[in-house]
Amino acid sequence: ARTAGEAFLVTVQATDSKWNPSYSSATVRLTSNDTYAPAIADLVLQDGVTVFATTLITGNAGALNTANRNTTITVADVTSPAPPTPLISGNSVVPVSAAPDAVYLLLLMPGQTHAPGRPPYAPTGEGWYPGGASGVPSSWLAGTTYYATVAACDKYWNINSVNNPLVAVAHTDIYGSVPPAMPLEGGKYSFAFSMRKATLYQGVLNDRTTVQVTADGYYVSRSSVNVEPAADIPPQARLLILPPGQTHLPGSSVGKSGSPATQQAGTWFPVRVLGTDRYNNILPSVQPGVTLRTPGDSNDDTAEGLPQYSWDPIYQPLINGSTVFNITLVTANTSHYLHAEDTDGSGFYYGN
Repeated sequence: ARTAGEAFLVTVQATDSKWNPSYSSATVRLTSNDTYAPAIADLVLQDGVTVFATTLITGNAGALNTANRNTTITVADVTSPAPPTPLISGNSVVPVSAAPDAVYLLLLMPGQTHAPGRPPYAPTGEGWYPGGASGVPSSWLAGTTYYATVAACDKYWNINSVNNPLVAVAHTDIYGSVPPAMPLEGGKYSFAFSMRKATLYQGVLNDRTTVQVTADGYYVSRSSVNVEPAADIPPQARLLILPPGQTHLPGSSVGKSGSPATQQAGTWFPVRVLGTDRYNNILPSVQPGVTLRTPGDSNDDTAEGLPQYSWDPIYQPLINGSTVFNITLVTANTSHYLHAEDTDGSGFYYGN
């Protein structure tokens, strides 16, 4: 078999119908069905013969198929103007293998397909490789298991089954599961991932989860995906209350950080209520009408004769999974308990 990326010589001989060498001065063109092989200049036969130097690039039989590829090379008479009886085209099948030394880790995300031989053959940035694959990573759902395939490739993205390094995996979702390091098997391995933090609809533009794979002696490889909130309904979907002093932490077990800031009695302040999935990611489909109240403090309802401070309970709808209530508390030197509840009759969401 020929090795992907290595030049070799192809001799073209004009013959008669019985395959005897024949004189010809035709212009001939050598092509192949290797999509990524470089084009070759046409040559003129000298006394019926010429020699092409050609290079084939694709060394795998197919996507994630490490068997040698059988590439067909064809020679055709392209003399111009065309002679009355042009030479009949000829072809040959050449087995092509991956280069023995692997240098890249190919990271295939769901939505992508291995494309052996597909350029470019060098990273466009630190670890970002657009070559060797077709398609783009599809969006993931938080909490759902997905599989990403890692393969050891030569510089033309052909997998060589004898290269099986120990591959370590990392990603930027601090709440998601990280698969253990594993050696490749037959040049490839599929790692299981389950992310928790959604990158879509959480109020951060261009946020994506980055996955990185490394192995000794190989260039680092990275890819990124959008993560959508889990497609939850109650009771998994719920309401999350964020008073001043607390910050939303999508993907975390509690959904927020910080402690509620102390408020002054009689002063209005904003309270954000979010509709979330089970991982505390904002879920735009959660749009109930919500009532916010303080069940442990009756003064917030009557304000002891001051109706301008009376708000409990207060009702308004969530829009795309979020709303902000403006409230005031009138009983000082105590902690107040806030409770949000779906009261529009379309479902039942609640949060504290």
